[in-house]
Amino acid sequence: MAGVLAGVPIHSTVVVALRLAAVGRAPDPVDTRALLAALMRADGSGDWSRICLNAGDVDAIERKRVTDGPSRGAGRWENAWLTDRCAIALDVSGRLATQYRLFPIPVGLVVIGLIADPSSAASQALRDGMHRGELLALVQSDVLGVTLSGLDSALPTVLFAAASVRGNPPPPYYQPPPAPYPPSPPTRAPGPARWPVANSRSTQPPSQPQTRGDLKPLVALFVLLAAVFVFVLAVTQHDDHRPDPPLQPSRNPFVVPTFTLSPQPLITPHFPIPRSH
Repeated sequence: MAGVLAGVPIHSTVVVALRLAAVGRAPDPVDTRALLAALMRADGSGDWSRICLNAGDVDAIERKRVTDGPSRGAGRWENAWLTDRCAIALDVSGRLATQYRLFPIPVGLVVIGLIADPSSAASQALRDGMHRGELLALVQSDVLGVTLSGLDSALPTVLFAAASVRGNPPPPYYQPPPAPYPPSPPTRAPGPARWPVANSRSTQPPSQPQTRGDLKPLVALFVLLAAVFVFVLAVTQHDDHRPDPPLQPSRNPFVVPTFTLSPQPLITPHFPIPRSH
């Protein structure tokens, strides 16, 4: 089995941490928790305060009862033997460095590789007080110093490839996504069901014929309006044929007599005119 990260440029702090972990774990292989603790001791540029606040300091992490699980110990970096999960973690960090063009491989990227598998000892030790997404975000912002776009979708593929190459079965919770990646459909509120129409691009549901039961309210409304119209028409005709009421004599004792003056022909008096003799 070829050495892990053979010929790949690695940051000097990572090299120091690997050698410290190999010395501290000898003759046992280096696991992910031992390499994580060595990185935390050797790294002087990253900010580990928030991670330690949630998961504990280096000494507390080293005392936690976590393990990488059964290992064949086939991975090797220089003269240090690695557990299977530690070798896969370093392979994951190398693949991420190639994908995001981060060379030499920095400390933060190695930490992301160590916690990529949720069942690794390093992931279990840091996940005591934090959610996995929160842990990845803290490592990127405080240790790596940059946010990797699309890391959540890249980790399953990279971890699956690294585990397959090294002859280990991939974790059951990390299956490779289908290739090529289809674009995610837009999220929208569910609407009414759309029905295809033959020889047409319309998405409207086909029109349903109205049954007789659907017309009952309309028929009842029409009958009511007709009855109101007939009633109004009958009342109007009855008022038109009603005779005028008879005149009633006035009971007022002070009745002013009225006189009607009718025009009379003008009578011109006729006087005989004497004749002269």
